[in-house]
Amino acid sequence: MIAGATLFMGGCREFAVEPDPSQIDEGGRTFDVALEEFFEIRPGDVVGLGESLRSLEFRGLIEESRCPIGQTCDTPGRASILLILSSQRDDAEYQLLATVQGRREGDTGDDDDVDRSDRIQFDNLTFQLTALEPYPEVGVPIRAERYVATMRVDPR
Repeated sequence: MIAGATLFMGGCREFAVEPDPSQIDEGGRTFDVALEEFFEIRPGDVVGLGESLRSLEFRGLIEESRCPIGQTCDTPGRASILLILSSQRDDAEYQLLATVQGRREGDTGDDDDVDRSDRIQFDNLTFQLTALEPYPEVGVPIRAERYVATMRVDPR
């Protein structure tokens, strides 16, 4: 969706990541998505992942340090979200930490020849975060419920 996004997913975490409680929306949607298709997920949403017997929840925003539009920064910064992968097969939950790279002033992110997202392989699935919107702007606060992550999950 938005170019300029780079992904780092920490995979299965061995320690708990605690999101900022003010950045969690408890009243999300529940819906199913097909594997190998892009989908949008918001804080509090839980999506069933095709016929995999797994679901993915956007638990909350962990970090927002992307360089805002209208500001010059030394580094592009990043935004990190906490995803919870649940499995009905083994009744387990796993924490995935997804981080999207920011942009520097002048970087429009419109370079279609560059794949700016990394992937993580976990539990026979490949997770790809392609965007986190809205992108920050100088002087414009972002409420937690406005965040939308665009993702894709593929079988490995």
